Amino acid sequence: RATLNRGDLRSASLSGARMTGASLYEADLTGADLSRVDLRHADLRGAVLVDADLEDVWLAKANLSGANLNRATLNRGDLRSASFSGARMIGVSLYEADLTGGGNLYEADLTGAFLDGAVIQANLIHSRIQSLDFSAVDLSRGVTLWDTDVRGVDFSNRDLGGSDLRSADLSTAILDGADLSRVRWDESTRWPTEFDPAAYPPNW
Repeated sequence: RATLNRGDLRSASLSGARMTGASLYEADLTGADLSRVDLRHADLRGAVLVDADLEDVWLAKANLSGANLNRATLNRGDLRSASFSGARMIGVSLYEADLTGGGNLYEADLTGAFLDGAVIQANLIHSRIQSLDFSAVDLSRGVTLWDTDVRGVDFSNRDLGGSDLRSADLSTAILDGADLSRVRWDESTRWPTEFDPAAYPPNW
């Protein structure tokens, strides 16, 4: 298993490389080509992946806690059970990415992320997702949004499965046509003023 902790890999071309379990702690991969790289179980904590190409990457069970992925491209990436806790993911592209398996996006900053076609089953507690468009995202397996600010998020026509919305702020979220029949919510959940949650009894 390669050890490249704090390595300077800016603009490196690593397309198709096998790096399963690699240690890239705080490595600088700015602008690197990591398309189709096998990074399953890799340690990328604190790594810098700004503007990196990670299309079709394998990142299942990788640890990217605290990493900087601003403007990175992870289209069609296998991100199952990966941890992005506290990661900066501003403007990241996650088109058709697989974020199932209970991945961790706790406190991740997803401002301006492109999510069309993604499948998400993950912990999004305290993540920054305000005003994002989830209208083309598969959320049917459920996401955890406990005590999270989701104002302005577009959930129109989405099946939210068994998502946890307890104490979440949905006061300006778009819920037109959304299926909330299995979600969990409580008396602290804040709904849009025009929305009547009476049809969906609290499921604590």
